[in-house]
Amino acid sequence: MGGDDAPAPTDPRTVIQAQQAANTTALQQSQAANQVNKTNAVGSQSWQLQGFDQNGNPQYGMTEAYNPEQQALYNFMVNSKNTAGGLGNSLWGSITNSGQYNQPFDPTNDVTAGVNTRMGQMQTYMDPFLTKQRQDRDNEMRNQGLVPGNEAYDEEANRIQDQQQQSIQALLAQFQPEAFKQAYQQHEQPLNEATGLTQFGAADPLSFSQTPQYGQNAADATGAYGNYDRQLMAQWEAEQKQRSGMLQGIGAIGGAILGGPVGSALGNGLAGMFGGSNQGYGNSWTPMVTQYK
Repeated sequence: MGGDDAPAPTDPRTVIQAQQAANTTALQQSQAANQVNKTNAVGSQSWQLQGFDQNGNPQYGMTEAYNPEQQALYNFMVNSKNTAGGLGNSLWGSITNSGQYNQPFDPTNDVTAGVNTRMGQMQTYMDPFLTKQRQDRDNEMRNQGLVPGNEAYDEEANRIQDQQQQSIQALLAQFQPEAFKQAYQQHEQPLNEATGLTQFGAADPLSFSQTPQYGQNAADATGAYGNYDRQLMAQWEAEQKQRSGMLQGIGAIGGAILGGPVGSALGNGLAGMFGGSNQGYGNSWTPMVTQYK
């Protein structure tokens, strides 16, 4: 084609490489712009360029540090945890050596002792009231002419005694669950203390500040090749239109030539060549048809 040919479409591989390079540069600039050193009342945070990976991307490191006051508090907490952990280990050793937990928990003795202690305390407290209640009722019945041995007297005395006994049984039913709970707590107390100390003395899990997250979009290879194909098609269509126009122009020129005097002479000459009846250069001619047998 001539100098007016359309420029060739850009190779999609060139487009992809340029786009990927631009994306990478934008990512690196965004990363560098957001990794800002910070300082507050607790401490500081700073970024350092550590090097580059195999693809040439920069690799950064972050450092966080307490200020002196906060560092002193942190050191105190670490020392406290070390002390608690040591005490917990010692207590676990004592528990193991005592053999206290070599057998299943049996609260019978502890519950019985606890109930007896509580009931003895309550009995001591309640006896004066219960005695006075019986004496007051005895005086009331005697004033009514009722004496021990009398059926009405004995029934009332038994009723009062049963009532007082039911009150004592109700207290006993209340004290037994409490005594069991107390016995179990005493049984578990050494374990709870040892566990609490060792847990407090355990090392803290590693905890890092959230680093900025950056994402890079891959070059649009599909779009680049699709655009390339569309440009090739547009170039081909333009060439086809140009070629069609040229052919139409040539046809117009030929038609003009054949339609004039030269065309008429040329027609007559052709008629003569093919054996037409008119061997001259007239405007019409009749071809001769040869019969083949």
